[in-house]
Amino acid sequence: MLKCGIFNLSGCGGCQSQLLEMVDFFEKSGIGVETWPRYGKTEFAGPFELAIIEGSPETDKERKLVKKIREQSMKLVAIGTCSQSGRLGLTTSSPLSDYVYADIIISGCPVDLNLLKKVIREIVIGKNPLLPSYAVCLECKEKENTCLALKNEPCLGPLTRAGCKAICVDYGKKCWGCRSLTEDGEKKITSFPRPFKKSNQRKKLEVKK
Repeated sequence: MLKCGIFNLSGCGGCQSQLLEMVDFFEKSGIGVETWPRYGKTEFAGPFELAIIEGSPETDKERKLVKKIREQSMKLVAIGTCSQSGRLGLTTSSPLSDYVYADIIISGCPVDLNLLKKVIREIVIGKNPLLPSYAVCLECKEKENTCLALKNEPCLGPLTRAGCKAICVDYGKKCWGCRSLTEDGEKKITSFPRPFKKSNQRKKLEVKK
């Protein structure tokens, strides 16, 4: 059984809600979650083979905690936009990468449950998970959505990393860039108002060996 710890920092709580939907998944996947404060397992039971962090470290206590988690974890997975870029709209909120290195970052507000499960399954069997590097536009085309740019409506889809299945556009909304920028988007964004901070960690889409 793979030993795991799940930790929540400052944030909206959306990703924790997603994780709470995965209790059965963890058990069936041979993952023993030994520490999970939101689930009532408050004792820090490190070291861990896998640690999952959601949220942004905004207090001294949280910043000390993430360093302790990193020191005692073989693999560290950061999930959600708050951990990848800091909480949206808060200038005092910083990405997790300002303090520790995450082996893999899965952005999204909230994180996509199916993508998270896929990544965890691959970690369990020793594979290097790969995340989409292309833009949301490709997913829109696959779903035959009408391009908002052709309708002269603002949309961050051309700059935003895919993996959400273009769910916002499916429901008639604009893509607001919650999944972070593609590398090409990083180059183009310099003159465009950013909805989130740039992470100091160049996002390696493979788990660090």
